[in-house]
Amino acid sequence: MAVVRDLKEKLATDSSFTLPDGSVLPINAELTKCSEALFNPSLIGKSCQGIHQLVSKSLDSVNPEIRKDMYSNLVVSGGSCFLPGLADRLKQTLAAPSSATVNISTNTSKHAAFYGGSILCCLSSFETSWIRKDEFEEIGSAILEKKRLF
Repeated sequence: MAVVRDLKEKLATDSSFTLPDGSVLPINAELTKCSEALFNPSLIGKSCQGIHQLVSKSLDSVNPEIRKDMYSNLVVSGGSCFLPGLADRLKQTLAAPSSATVNISTNTSKHAAFYGGSILCCLSSFETSWIRKDEFEEIGSAILEKKRLF
């Protein structure tokens, strides 16, 4: 698992990666192909919207009075933010209103998802969304729909 983590971290800057056994893994077009699937999921056999469409759809559902502010304060985090040019590509493909200035920053902290999750779990209003182990074992993945998480 440490090798995968190191690989994800180094891909943002390196064009090759040295494996623990000393062999060198060149990284070329594969990097762009991976990120392209985020924008065009049909490349990997998925029939869903791309990341740019999902972000636009989410922002369109926000109160129009604050929508412009939302477009100017987008943050991309997680492993995908290490992909070179991801923020620029997202900015170019977003269907933002002409009056909105799109500003996207990437959070390259390895622990950002953990920090966000730990803060979210501490909120008393989030307790109704928790899924206990016994609930999941009793109902299975249908618990997500029951609690309206998906």
